[in-house]
Amino acid sequence: MKIDTSTILRALDGSALPFKATNGDARDMTLKDALIEACMGILKGDDSQTGAQKLELFNLAQTIFKSHPQPDLTAEDISVLKDRVGKAYPALIVGRVYEALGA
Repeated sequence: MKIDTSTILRALDGSALPFKATNGDARDMTLKDALIEACMGILKGDDSQTGAQKLELFNLAQTIFKSHPQPDLTAEDISVLKDRVGKAYPALIVGRVYEALGA
């Protein structure tokens, strides 16, 4: 399934959500930013992951990054992303990401 990861995530009032990149640049948050951060971040419970599981998350993040703006994601990829986003972010971002991924 092709997903447009260039989609800007918006607050309830329609304004763009801010994002601070790892290099310190401030910009509007995109779906790509949220998905990659969710894959690459350390979340509660990650300490029990195997190296192979961490590699799978890395590969998924790399696919999203390299295939921007329209990576081809499997149903399993989307399920993993929804799980990670649900743990990593507050309700607003979870809602916007789920909308974009087809809640």
